Amino acid sequence: MPAGGLAPARCTDRQSTDGIDYYLIDAWAGQPEYVDLEQKVQDYFERHKAREMSIEDKASGCALISTLKHKTRIPIVGVPALGSKEARAEAVTPLFYAGKVVLPESAPWLDEWIEEHVRFPAKPNDLADTTSIALERLSGTPQAGWSKVSTTRPSWR
Repeated sequence: MPAGGLAPARCTDRQSTDGIDYYLIDAWAGQPEYVDLEQKVQDYFERHKAREMSIEDKASGCALISTLKHKTRIPIVGVPALGSKEARAEAVTPLFYAGKVVLPESAPWLDEWIEEHVRFPAKPNDLADTTSIALERLSGTPQAGWSKVSTTRPSWR
């Protein structure tokens, strides 16, 4: 965690899918004190009635995962961010080109979200990265550096 207890935090999840398209419902960005970040995650979870909270299992996310698992009933999922931010974005880019990512017509955070995606990979780029991670989880796209494992049974002859 950076000096002064500030934990860089950008959250793009709340995304959802209807099995056809992917909907960006909410996003926020900030650099709250760690204790405030804990509360922000809890408030975000309650506001959206999420089934789970996915938190990047890296840097301040590791401590946040541990704290929230022990202090709350929120189903926390630690998500390893494998590969580079660029590789993760590239893995889900076809969803954008195919028109499968649906944005709200207006939202207080929308301009910042769009601007960051247009400038990507220039920093700050955490909103773009969390979008990539969320889309990977929702779409079943393997993360950069992962191999898709076949679940079909080999035929033994």
